[in-house]
Amino acid sequence: VGGILTAPTATVSALTTPKAPVVLDRKQQIAQAAIEQGATLPPSQVNPSILNSILEGISGKQTVQQVASIKNQKVVNSQARKVLGLTDDVEITPQILQEYRNVKGQAYDALRANPAYYADKPFLNDINTKFAEIQKRGLVKSGDELNLLNELKQLRFDGDGLVEKIKVLRSDSDVNFRSDKPDQIRLAQVQKFAAKQLEDLAERNLQNFNQPDVMTNFRQARQDIAKSYTIEKALNAATGDVSGAKLGQRAAAGKMVPSELQALADAAASYKQSFQNPAAIGSVPYISPLDLATAAIASASTANPM
Repeated sequence: VGGILTAPTATVSALTTPKAPVVLDRKQQIAQAAIEQGATLPPSQVNPSILNSILEGISGKQTVQQVASIKNQKVVNSQARKVLGLTDDVEITPQILQEYRNVKGQAYDALRANPAYYADKPFLNDINTKFAEIQKRGLVKSGDELNLLNELKQLRFDGDGLVEKIKVLRSDSDVNFRSDKPDQIRLAQVQKFAAKQLEDLAERNLQNFNQPDVMTNFRQARQDIAKSYTIEKALNAATGDVSGAKLGQRAAAGKMVPSELQALADAAASYKQSFQNPAAIGSVPYISPLDLATAAIASASTANPM
C-alpha cells in the first residue's frame, strides 16, 4: 500500500503504469501520511479495487481489519512515547504523565522571579465576557464560577501568587473534569479557562519585561503539558494503550491533537475499522490456507512474486 501511494509512477489500481503521477484525493493523502509513520491500512480501504476486495474477502475482511488495528496500536503507542520523550520500554501510565507534567511545570517556577504581573485590557475583557456568558445561563449553581472570575478581576498579581493560582486551577479542573456531575464539569471548564487567561497574561508580561528565554521555555512547557493531557484523555490506564480511535474522534471534531500524532489521528477518523481497540478484539488467527491462496492470486495477478 505504501508503494501504491508513494511511488511516483504508481496507479490507484496498482495494475498498470500511468504516464503521469496520480493525484491523490484527501482520504488517500491522509492514508499516505499515516503509512509514512508506520500505520497499516487494508488495501481495500485505501484502494477499493475489485482485486483488493476479492483478496481481502478470501482472507476475511474482519480479520484483516483486526490485524491492522493491532499493528496500529503499537504505532500509536510508539508515537505517544515520542511526544513524551519516553523510550519504547516505558509504559504510559497516569503516574508517568503526572511526573512528566511535574518536570515541565518547573518552567512555571521561573515566573516567580518577577515580583509583579499586571492585568491588561485583553485579560480583563476576556474575564468580563466569560462572566457575562455565565450570568446569561442563569443556573443556580453558577455561583462558584462567578466567584472564581471575580477573584481574577484585579490589576496586579505577585509572582508567587500567580504561579500558585495557575497550579491550583489546573489541578482542580483536572479533578472536576472526572466528575459525572454537570455543575462540577462546568466549574472545571471555567477553572481551565481562568488558568489559560493567567498563563496568557504571564506570557504577555514576559514579552513586555523583555525576557525572551523565560517566555520561550514557559510557552514550550504549556504546549507540552497540554499534549500530555490530550494523551491522558485517550489512555486506557489498564492496558497502557493510547486509543487511536479517541484521537480520531478529537481530530474529527476539530480539537487539538499533538502534531506528532496528527497523521495517525486523521487516519483513525477516516479509517475507523483499522484503529479498533485491541483489548476488545481478542486473538487473531495466524497464516491459514486461505492466506496462502490470497498470496498466490496476488502474485499471479500482479506478476510480482513478492
